[in-house]
Amino acid sequence: MVNRMAAAEILAMGMRRVTLAPEDSLANMRSLLAELGDRAAVLVYQDVPLFISETCVRASLRGACPGAARCDFTETALVSSSGERVRAINRRCRSVTIGEAPFSIAHRARELAAWGATRLRADFVWRAYAPEDVRERWRALRGGARLPGTHEGNAK
Repeated sequence: MVNRMAAAEILAMGMRRVTLAPEDSLANMRSLLAELGDRAAVLVYQDVPLFISETCVRASLRGACPGAARCDFTETALVSSSGERVRAINRRCRSVTIGEAPFSIAHRARELAAWGATRLRADFVWRAYAPEDVRERWRALRGGARLPGTHEGNAK
């Protein structure tokens, strides 16, 4: 959520909370937090979906699909014509494309709290994380660490 009018409408419809968008700037997050307070959650870690497609990447690349029951495709690395590296992940014949590096602003937790953030959120949904990796990342995030191999997006 980056738009205060949309947030107001969603809250008026009976929702109790909104989640601020990971592509937002820190300046807008600060403004929204001042207005929304504890009704806003801040996403501090996520493999942000760049897009979700109903078309399977592997079937498109190979020109055929073996069928969902026989498919062993889990994910593949892709490089765009501009050199951007992404990962296409298979989710029941849908392709979810995420960036190579996860988004993280957990190291800004104190700053976010000073602006009124009371709810921070971390998502480990799209990438196939090992349980130990999730535990280590979660502990680092809770400690406010800057995780290597992540990016801040527009929150600079």
